[in-house]
Amino acid sequence: MDSVFVMPGTVAAPRGGILRDPHNRYETVREALSRIDKAARDMGLPNISTRLIEHNDTSDRRGPEVQYLEIFAVSIATHHMLVAEGVEPVAIVGQSIGELWAMAAAGHLSVEDAARLAV
Repeated sequence: MDSVFVMPGTVAAPRGGILRDPHNRYETVREALSRIDKAARDMGLPNISTRLIEHNDTSDRRGPEVQYLEIFAVSIATHHMLVAEGVEPVAIVGQSIGELWAMAAAGHLSVEDAARLAV
């Protein structure tokens, strides 16, 4: 199935636990989240995936940097999940900061670089 993927820009912070099932089901989701977590730690930020995998709606450091990385994590995880289920994007576009997510999903920018640029 051919589809156009649209990556959102700045939206509300994702709810806690939203990536629990995709994390458990897809290796590519686990790998992408691990890469985002490493980039976050390298910048002195907390792990991004913990709140998104567990049902924990609180974080001790939830500034705009963390929110952007959480939005990125949900966007890239959704991309990997759809591809794993057989969806083939004919185009990947982004709106606002979502352009970084689209470039990472398309393979033109590493997940780590997209995370650093977002912060």
